[in-house]
Amino acid sequence: MKRQLEICADSLEAVLAAEEGGADRLELCRDLQVEGLTPGADFLAEARQHTGLPLFTLIRSRAGDFRYGPAELGRMEGEVQTALDGGADGLVVGALGDDAMPDRAGLERLLELGQGRPFTFHRAFDQVADPERALEHLIELGFARVLTSGQAPTALNGMERLRSLVQQAGTRIEILVGGGVRAENLERLRRGTGAREFHSSVGGKSAITPVAVARLVELLR
Repeated sequence: MKRQLEICADSLEAVLAAEEGGADRLELCRDLQVEGLTPGADFLAEARQHTGLPLFTLIRSRAGDFRYGPAELGRMEGEVQTALDGGADGLVVGALGDDAMPDRAGLERLLELGQGRPFTFHRAFDQVADPERALEHLIELGFARVLTSGQAPTALNGMERLRSLVQQAGTRIEILVGGGVRAENLERLRRGTGAREFHSSVGGKSAITPVAVARLVELLR
């Protein structure tokens, strides 16, 4: 399997730059200053019109922690349906219970609504109490990948745990390495983790250019 690059995009300009630079997949979101929220349906429609890249839509209705009550989970269910209606190829979700482990009941409902689309469990994973056991739960639930920095502020800081998670995952689920992934550290992360998939905002919205994305692609290949 070839290594893949996912770009986090919060504007059409970022979408177009990622495609021109050779990215493999896009995560669509808004409000990156709070680590991303669910994008509007109009942004998904605009992106769908302008790119053939796989589009994964972040489902996160508010900033803050990842413990959601029934009303908030209901809102997320509506956002999943809106994303599917808009042509999303996959969804990016995360929810934790009071035990700081994946909220199985809430996640099962979101996965059911997904109608077989691939799901990524986002960086709520970096707050779970037991990452090894949580990874097994997500495999059982049917997630395609987990976006994580290895429970550290950046992927470089979490490289040892990332390597362990990649080994535990095997071919059952992908570990999508994220958290400060840049051209200056990508080769080290690739060699140090053994991961096949990497997630980057290429240094922030202003830095998402075709040249910057192409450099990441070159380093992965």
